[in-house]
Amino acid sequence: MRGVTSTKTKTTKVVHNSGRITPEDSRRIYLFVGFVEYGNALANFSELLKSASEEELAAMDQIVAEKDEFIVYSNLSQKLQTGPSSLTEPASADGEKEAKRGLAWVIALARTEFGAMLAGYSDVPVPFATVPLHPYDAEQYNRLLLDGAGSHYWSLVNDPALKQVTSKSPQHQIVLAYSRRLLVARSMLSAAIATGQGRYTPIQQRELSTWKESLDELQAGFVLKIQMYLQSETQITSRTSTKNDEFTRACGRLLRAEQRELREGTARIKRYP
Repeated sequence: MRGVTSTKTKTTKVVHNSGRITPEDSRRIYLFVGFVEYGNALANFSELLKSASEEELAAMDQIVAEKDEFIVYSNLSQKLQTGPSSLTEPASADGEKEAKRGLAWVIALARTEFGAMLAGYSDVPVPFATVPLHPYDAEQYNRLLLDGAGSHYWSLVNDPALKQVTSKSPQHQIVLAYSRRLLVARSMLSAAIATGQGRYTPIQQRELSTWKESLDELQAGFVLKIQMYLQSETQITSRTSTKNDEFTRACGRLLRAEQRELREGTARIKRYP
């Protein structure tokens, strides 16, 4: 009996998708590059913390601390404060409040930046907890989160343009920009509260609650405005322009990224006269 060799051949089809990057899209490229850089850095740091000994970490910390390019700046929110705060960071032993040195601060910065990008540009439920926290940089991470949340809080409550922005339609890009800004601020504040359990005094806890209530009220107003805009767009679908389609998708993405209590409308809304 003679064997028969099949004459069939297998082909592979390769499809290349390409497009032109416009000047308007260039900022998205910057965001993507930053996301990849911080994501890769954080992944490598996580593996390092798993495998390095205390002696190895101490040696690396000394190297990083000696190089100015690895300085991490903290307590920047104090420059935006318009009143006293129980959450102001005290001066360190060497008298420096802002310039922080060491490996733990660099890792904490990568965590903070990566979480902020997820908070602003994804619907990940808990953006600042996607990578398990390590005791090595837990304190530094909490301090950067608190400082970041404070910077957002003070800049927003003292923003002279906020009243005008709240009166605009979501068709204006600035409305979505402010909503995304609040989304990042609220996510960062929630993470600062969660990672700082047991570290805050009763007075500090009350101030954090005040921050949270203020930011939640502001964002609830934006969410209501976006929801009403989406409802109106649904009713006039046949007349919706391409630009409106883009804004509708952007509004939908922001709503999906919101926390449940805001989507359900259970948070209080801050109105401006």
